[in-house]
Amino acid sequence: MHVLLPLKKVSDAKERLSILLDKTHRQGLFKAMTDDVISVLTKHPGISRVAIISDDPVAAQLAEDYQTELLTENELKVGGLNAVIQAAVSRLALRQIDDVMVIHADLPLINAANLSQLISLHNNSDGPRLTIAPDRHNNGSNCLICNPASTFTFKYGKDSFRKHCAQADSLRFGIQVLENPDIGCDIDYPHDLVHFLDRTKGRGSTHTVKYLNKNGITHTFINSICNQSTMQGLQHERVS
Repeated sequence: MHVLLPLKKVSDAKERLSILLDKTHRQGLFKAMTDDVISVLTKHPGISRVAIISDDPVAAQLAEDYQTELLTENELKVGGLNAVIQAAVSRLALRQIDDVMVIHADLPLINAANLSQLISLHNNSDGPRLTIAPDRHNNGSNCLICNPASTFTFKYGKDSFRKHCAQADSLRFGIQVLENPDIGCDIDYPHDLVHFLDRTKGRGSTHTVKYLNKNGITHTFINSICNQSTMQGLQHERVS
C-alpha cells in the first residue's frame, strides 16, 4: 500500500497551541509527532511506499532520514491541502497505483497494531471503498484508505469525516469506519494535549513523550497556563 503524508510548514504548525507553547516548542512538538508517525509507517510490512508532501526544508530532511519519497507543491503545481493530495493521487494513478492511504502527521499514538487493524479492515473488503478512521470527536479524517483513490474528491477541512463519507456514498463506495482511540488522538488544542498525556501514562517512550518530558510540558504545566489564561479573562471581563 502507498501512503501520502501531507505536512504543513513546520514554522506554522500547531498555532492553536500558542496559549501553551511558544513557536519553538510548537515546532519541536510537531517534528516529534511527525517522527513517531513516519517511524511506524516506514517499518510496517503492509506499507510499500511513503510519500511526504511538503515544500518545507524540514520535510526534505525527513524524507532523506527515513528514505521516503518527497513531493513538493511546486512540483505538483498546486497549493492547498486538498489540491496537493488530489494531484499526488493522480500521479500515483499514472503508475497504476489506486489503493492509497492518506494520514496526518499529528497522530503520536499511532502504532503498528492499530495501523494493521485499519489495513486489514480495508483489505478484507472488495470493490470501490473508503476505509476511514476519524478523530475522537468524529469531525476530522485522521487516516483514510481509498480505492480507487483517483475517482475520489478529497474534502479535508472542517467536518471532513462527514464530508468524506458523503462523498463515498455519492460514488456508491463501500464505507468502513474504524473508531480507534490511538488513531483518533490528534493534537490541535490544549485539551488534546491533556488527553494525550492521560493516554500515555505507563506506555513506552516515543519521540513525542520524550520531547514533552524533556521540555517540562506536563499536566501541571498545562493546568497552570490554562488557569492563568482563565484568570486573565475574568479580570478583563471585570474591567470591561
